Amino acid sequence: MPGSGTTDVASGDDTTPTGGGANATLSCTTTAGGTFTSPKTVTLTCSAAATIRYCLSASATCCDPATAGTVYTSPITVGATEGTYCLSYYGIGAGANSATDSATYVFNATAPDLTVEHTRVRYQTTELNGSVYINSSDFGGAPFQLRQVNLKSHDPGPGGLNLDCEGILTGYAALAAPAADLILGPLDASTITAGWQVENLLGLNKLVYGDNYITTLLTNAEYADDVHACSTTNVVLEDFAFFLSAPIAAEDGSNTIREFAGGFTPYGFFEASGQVLSATNGSNLQTVSSQELHSGLFAVFF
Repeated sequence: MPGSGTTDVASGDDTTPTGGGANATLSCTTTAGGTFTSPKTVTLTCSAAATIRYCLSASATCCDPATAGTVYTSPITVGATEGTYCLSYYGIGAGANSATDSATYVFNATAPDLTVEHTRVRYQTTELNGSVYINSSDFGGAPFQLRQVNLKSHDPGPGGLNLDCEGILTGYAALAAPAADLILGPLDASTITAGWQVENLLGLNKLVYGDNYITTLLTNAEYADDVHACSTTNVVLEDFAFFLSAPIAAEDGSNTIREFAGGFTPYGFFEASGQVLSATNGSNLQTVSSQELHSGLFAVFF
């Protein structure tokens, strides 16, 4: 896969080598082969002015640059997909050619590093925002993309849809009702400073009543077939009782005697009929199984 642009390799007579035509005074080299986790840019150079012909095969078997090669003009990108590649080449100098040489490159993609931490996994319908913290040692690298999706009641795990990371990313938009939502991204992770973390706020506008399967995905797009890492957490939004207590007896002027009474109670408030003492701010209404859930943040008294 030739790139674009030109190099300082001088042009010469584009001829193929004939028997015994290798020139001991002309030698050509390329970037050292090996095993890599991302595509690599390789260069070809010769010890003297020469035209270089090369041939790149997507296998461990090298092709012949004399019969299937092309003229080298710029650095070559190798490893657009995973696998083994052989680059063979030779130089055509003034009156003689270099020996044909080759290098082998093996590419194995690795999933991006990803750590996800939810500050909580159960929310009362009247709570303020929670947070999700996302870390990766690949932040600042390119090209990586970060996303976060609320799959709602669709469990992607083995007990549910049994989706891998790619299946979640490519299939979430087609899920049946309730429709999944993209709640973060896609963000270009190359713009995130290495060592930093991303905080995404989770509020009522990003959650639905009941199960919320929140999936965080980090995609390595260096290869033609993207490589993904993902993490899914089930976050539950519901109304649940909390313990409410009040002192029922105390000794005046002393902190040594205190008696409390209380119990578990749901969130709620009461007002006298016909007298409005409070109002809701950012109120929300959802219907679940023919039952209406009213939630919101209660504002100041007036």
